[in-house]
Amino acid sequence: MLNKLFLNKKTIFLFGTIVAYLGLFFARSFPIYALTFIWFFFITYIYLADIKKAVFLTSLFALPYSQGRSFLSIDDTNLFTVTPFAVSVLVLSVLSIKDKLSYQIDRKDILLFLFFVSGIVSYLFANTSFAVLNGILRLSIYILFYILAKRYLSDEKIKRMCIFILISMVIFESGLTILQFGIGHPFGKYIEEVVKTSPYGKFWDEDYTVFRPTGTFKGPNSLSSFLTIILPFIFLLRRKTVKFLILLSALVAIFLSFTRFSWMMSILVLIIVFWLTKPKINFSRLKLAAVIPTVFLLGLTVLILFPYFQYKISLTGFSITDISSIDTRMKLNREAISLVAQYPVFGVGLNQFSDFAVENNITGIFKLLPNIIVHNVPLLISAEIGIPALVFFMCFVFFSYSRYFISRKRLDKNDRDFKDIAALGGLIYFLEANMVTLFPAPHFSLFLLYMAIINS
Repeated sequence: MLNKLFLNKKTIFLFGTIVAYLGLFFARSFPIYALTFIWFFFITYIYLADIKKAVFLTSLFALPYSQGRSFLSIDDTNLFTVTPFAVSVLVLSVLSIKDKLSYQIDRKDILLFLFFVSGIVSYLFANTSFAVLNGILRLSIYILFYILAKRYLSDEKIKRMCIFILISMVIFESGLTILQFGIGHPFGKYIEEVVKTSPYGKFWDEDYTVFRPTGTFKGPNSLSSFLTIILPFIFLLRRKTVKFLILLSALVAIFLSFTRFSWMMSILVLIIVFWLTKPKINFSRLKLAAVIPTVFLLGLTVLILFPYFQYKISLTGFSITDISSIDTRMKLNREAISLVAQYPVFGVGLNQFSDFAVENNITGIFKLLPNIIVHNVPLLISAEIGIPALVFFMCFVFFSYSRYFISRKRLDKNDRDFKDIAALGGLIYFLEANMVTLFPAPHFSLFLLYMAIINS
């Protein structure tokens, strides 16, 4: 009887999650959009019968939209970035006050706290604008999420549900991306961030006739980097057919973003996971009923996508010309270094890179692209919060990985696999963060989730 009840709860949660994603896709206004997260909390609570754990998983479900629509906005202008993700984290923080979370905070976490304090000091001594205060509040949500994640990921059931939710994100984003490419433009849905600035979507920098899908994100680079950062978790699935289909859809979506760096990161993930798992393939046991459809599907996918790959590669030379993608990144790096040289200790304030760089404009890039931000997270942190902040953050990451490598051999296989995948995802974040603006962004929340996993 209990097994049937448990099975029913799992079924309810599975179909409830599907309904939640359908709600996100079809939402046409903020109230319906917000109700989707309330619905997800409700079905998660039914499954777990624990309010705190349900709120934590709701914050995880809302993570991709942590930089999106805000509860506090007038005429689409955010007063404070209070998203469903932020609300979930704040509610859980209040509910968890009595849990004495201090025992979860160790020495290396103090470095992350000092990183956050650097943002406050920057606000007090460098720039007291409203935009900086908004940035600090958003950063505080990320830090709280990290602390709470360490607390709740100690539960094995929450770990499994965390994997499920992350993979559901991959399925949703990959499916939406492929459909967008199929119709040649965004759907114009409320959940699609790109329609706020580019109603017709994004196109190739080298060829403005080729559409680049963006999923729910503001740009194809943000989409592809988000998928590559989660990509390793697909390999934790046990059912080979399901794993193959989800992996293939994710790789197709990453390819369709036409982001060459994410293509390379995807290959790197595949190589590292293969090296970690060292799978042994017994060709004598392979069944034709499984091999033929797999080979056919792979062959069809390659046949359809290869012309785009060939054409994109043929245009690679244009990426190093004036005002191309690489040239723009190099000029933005120079602008960031110039700001760091002028404001080395306190920076210019969170969310203030563009305002100060436009006035500086040593390369002239901002005459053509006035609102663009440097595509390099370490440089962005140094420019906006100061060099000490970057030192604190990098030390936090270094000691987190050091502890993980030291303790890795003592872990049981399941825990080691879970942390290995999180550590790999964190590495991919850092590599992607040198090419895309991933701070502050949902990707940064995801990175802190991974740090919580390897530190828990």
